[in-house]
Amino acid sequence: MNENEQMMQGIQGARRPTMDELACRETVPELWTDKRSPKEGFVCHDYYQIYEREFAKWRDQPIRILEIGLNVGASIKVWLDYFTQAKVFGVDIEEFHSKVGELDPARFTFVRGDQSDPEFWQAFIHTHGTRWDIIIDDGCH
Repeated sequence: MNENEQMMQGIQGARRPTMDELACRETVPELWTDKRSPKEGFVCHDYYQIYEREFAKWRDQPIRILEIGLNVGASIKVWLDYFTQAKVFGVDIEEFHSKVGELDPARFTFVRGDQSDPEFWQAFIHTHGTRWDIIIDDGCH
């Protein structure tokens, strides 16, 4: 068992779900994240395999995650479920209302802003700082 697989083992040896397994729990296609594994008829990029490999070491660490571009909130839900101690920030140009259920307000902060606006980012940094462990830019596409 490699280091990442060992990290995937929970307390008392129980296997914990992968990012993709967490994402695939959602059964309504309109609420899927495009980062999940592909399913016939739907465009999905299968990024979670890569994210899992690169980010598993932080699964239970008090990290800070910034995601730009939220859509329905599906990936935010995965980040909160997977990274048990993470504080997750989401930025989107549109007002955000989760369509995937309530997101823990103690661990999730939404900030409305235009990712192409330097003044927005100056204000964001002034308020939220510059220390980020993971930044996912899924906004302007």
